[in-house]
Amino acid sequence: MPLKHLLAACLLPLAIAACSDSNNGDIPPTPEPPEPEPEPTLSAEIRRTEYGIPHIKADDWESLGYGFGYAYAQDNFCVTMREIVFASGRSAALMGEDMGSVDSDFLFTYLNGDREAFQAEFIDALPQFARDLAAGFTAGMNRYLDETGVDNLPEGDLGCRGADWVYAFDVVDYFYYLRREALRGSSDQGLFRNALLSVTGPDGVAPDASPEDLEGAREAIGAAAAELRDIDRGSNGLALGSDATVDGSGMLLGNPHQPWFGAGAWYQAHLTLPGEYDVAGAALHGFPFIGIGFNKDVAWTHTVSFANRFTLYELTLNPDDPLQYDYDGSWEDIVPVPVEIEVGLADGTLETRSFTFYETRYGPVVNLASVSPLLGGWPLPGGRLLAFKDANLDTGVRGIEQWVEKGKATDLDGYIAAL
Repeated sequence: MPLKHLLAACLLPLAIAACSDSNNGDIPPTPEPPEPEPEPTLSAEIRRTEYGIPHIKADDWESLGYGFGYAYAQDNFCVTMREIVFASGRSAALMGEDMGSVDSDFLFTYLNGDREAFQAEFIDALPQFARDLAAGFTAGMNRYLDETGVDNLPEGDLGCRGADWVYAFDVVDYFYYLRREALRGSSDQGLFRNALLSVTGPDGVAPDASPEDLEGAREAIGAAAAELRDIDRGSNGLALGSDATVDGSGMLLGNPHQPWFGAGAWYQAHLTLPGEYDVAGAALHGFPFIGIGFNKDVAWTHTVSFANRFTLYELTLNPDDPLQYDYDGSWEDIVPVPVEIEVGLADGTLETRSFTFYETRYGPVVNLASVSPLLGGWPLPGGRLLAFKDANLDTGVRGIEQWVEKGKATDLDGYIAAL
């Protein structure tokens, strides 16, 4: 409302009280406004032992995450900050095209979708303790940034002192990061990332192909999938039962094959929430829980698996409309999804760029010309098209729940139940 009307409205109760001619004291006194509820306080105890290993203890999940996020940021803030920039699809805008990645920004802007929808579909669906743990970790990292200041952050290849791409991120940005890490074995692998970003829409010309060519193309798809299951890489471990140890207790040696430094490396810590969670071991950089480690009853490690995290679907296109495919005897639309990102230029300005993904009920359309030329058109030989379904898109952020439950297990049955 206009300022003069707002002022009149504010003065109106005073005018009514002043004009009253009652002297009988029957008018009840104006009630005092309620005391504002205090802001929730996050509090954690951080002790560092030999080699600087942090031991964090707190009385609630959010405070536990808060202490862990702060301790982690003291040692590695810039490592995860950089990954959050990429996961949020803002690397080219904040870092420029040389340091950032236009392709990565297109992909994750598309995969992340609308922020409110991401919050509702993925974050709000988690149990409260998982949301609290992540919110606390976010707050802890941001507190470190606020206290330290961007101009006092670490320098060097893994540092970010004075970087324009450092900012106080929110919990949605943080969950973008957690899900991006879950997609490293599927949508964010080079083969499928390129396949998603090579789609240009219908071109109307299917390459000539014999039945033998089509069979060869299908075999090429299988060969490409096999390449993703690289048996020359993977972690390992050595477990000893009670009969094989001097003191009669089980023993586990975990030997994870992860980088020594940077994103993907391990960070050693000990987290304690009395009566609920007491786990020591290592977390992947920027993760709010222990990934491999032990409690007083159970120890665990793990490696890669041959689980199918993604599925390719072969669709039959409508010969009269290449933006439709057959689903259970009916033609269903392929939906174009335009995505825009910003790219920082050398002169300090931002340039908007766009790319269009194409969605089916199974997932986005892919172009696998890098596997075989017969898999790169729209339509493919025989009037077909390929779509890609990534199981981790829907389940990636739920890892926070699973790993915490594994850390709470008191026996093998409890550990298996957490899986």
